[in-house]
Amino acid sequence: MASSVYPAVDAFLAGLVAGGVTHAVISPGSRSTPLALPARLRDDLAIEVVLDERSAAFAALGRAKTAGIPVALICTSGTAGANYHPAVIEARQTRVPLVILTADRPPEVWGWDAGQTIDQVHLFGNHAKAFTLMPVGGFPSERAERTGFRAAVTARSLPAGPVHVNWPFREPLEPDADWREEYHPTRSSLRFFPPSAAGDPGPIEQALVHERGLIVAGPMGGGKEAADAIGATSRAAGWPVVADPLSQLRSSSSGALILDAADHMFGSPAAGRLVPDVVLRLGRTPTSKAFRLWLERTNPPEVILVDPAADWSDPSALITSVVACPPEALPAPPAASARSGAWAAAWMELNERAAEIVTAAVAEHPMLELGVTRTVAEHVPAGSALVVASSMPVRDLDMAMRAGDRGLRVFANRGANGIDGTISTAVGVAQTSGPTTVLIGDLAFLHDLGGLVAAAQRRLDLTLVVLNNHGGGIFEQLPIAAWGEEVHFEELFLTPHAADFSHAAAMVGAVYERVTTPARLTELLARSGGLRVLEVTIDRAANTAQLKAIRTQIGEALS
Repeated sequence: MASSVYPAVDAFLAGLVAGGVTHAVISPGSRSTPLALPARLRDDLAIEVVLDERSAAFAALGRAKTAGIPVALICTSGTAGANYHPAVIEARQTRVPLVILTADRPPEVWGWDAGQTIDQVHLFGNHAKAFTLMPVGGFPSERAERTGFRAAVTARSLPAGPVHVNWPFREPLEPDADWREEYHPTRSSLRFFPPSAAGDPGPIEQALVHERGLIVAGPMGGGKEAADAIGATSRAAGWPVVADPLSQLRSSSSGALILDAADHMFGSPAAGRLVPDVVLRLGRTPTSKAFRLWLERTNPPEVILVDPAADWSDPSALITSVVACPPEALPAPPAASARSGAWAAAWMELNERAAEIVTAAVAEHPMLELGVTRTVAEHVPAGSALVVASSMPVRDLDMAMRAGDRGLRVFANRGANGIDGTISTAVGVAQTSGPTTVLIGDLAFLHDLGGLVAAAQRRLDLTLVVLNNHGGGIFEQLPIAAWGEEVHFEELFLTPHAADFSHAAAMVGAVYERVTTPARLTELLARSGGLRVLEVTIDRAANTAQLKAIRTQIGEALS
């Protein structure tokens, strides 16, 4: 068909249908041609044309009320969508699922007095349950399909309500002359399983018949019940668990088959050959970039997201099913006694070989980031809280923390992945959890000196281990580092500073010490002592060299 946007629209509509939409109400217009025409040509989507948008919206509302499933609305740009507003308000107030698709002019003419152009981004304000602004022009179909699926599922998920999707289109809007020969409506295989009284883990039960499965536990706040359920599934099914340090599984007694060196081994050729039949995702997106790239390369046939909030943790656009149940509602897996165990054994062997290389590197240079991080993970008091800053500290923890039953509760602000507010977050954690340790970089420390003041005012038992590499060390791991001074790398990215952390500690009356040996760090971590700042100076160049050497050695060992 004419524009590259038509395949994306068709994939989006397929996602809507997969999410439960069976009916669309269309009002006539020109800018909405790329939406209306593909909708009319689908045999799995009934359409109705209503001339007036206000009437169209209320007709869709009535249909959705009686059917209990989301109905789509399609209109052109400008005030056409504004006429939907009364019905949108009613749908939000009475929890009726609608998916509103408004066509729009392209962004380059917004605010330039172009005809039939208004602000459609804020058209329904907070009366829309959710809003998505679609990109202009080419859009990968798999992304569009998931966006449509998500819109329908969000509209119907409790509490149900209206979801607004705004589509800016550039001309030409009409299809090519031979469009009928080219057009073959997309069929989606995406599935959504809403919560039931017992949670509905049907697809998980079906998936557990496979021997080649992998459980991936990202950041979660679940307690012992969730960990035990995941551990039971892992053991009975013979599926290893990629356990993010924020999953609360690495330091639990769940008995799961934990892969704690996953970030190191996922880039290896050996891991690339271990393609699972099914991946069971729990929690939010894992910290490990290596895992995400491995998942995209291997592209398993089935990826199930288990999430009671159906919160769409799917940056790689690979999820095939969403199950809206909590981890503790995982079904009891069938007995795996007939399985050889070769699948799990292969993963566990790779994990141990990678872990041995990391352990040797840490032993050789214990006061670089991985060594200090491992000392922290192993020697903070059992059962205590550990708060980890974003940027490198949380990645260091993922690479360095070994599995073991220490009962640590690990926290980090990984929603937006910012480094700000880490100390203040730890203040809140310490107020409710008691003695707390913070693993933090120098820039994150400087970003939140106010948190240090708050900790002192509250007389908390808070230990801050500051990894001071004199700037943004994470940028050394990125391709921009190779450009050096051609891109003003030191000034714009490393951002070195001359801050003296002993002065910051003295300012609030905190105990300060520059720690230079693992033995001294271990000794200090083992006891509590009010507010303390323990600074460890990191040789940035040596640290970067160590990480590169580890990657090289593991790649060769697991080839």
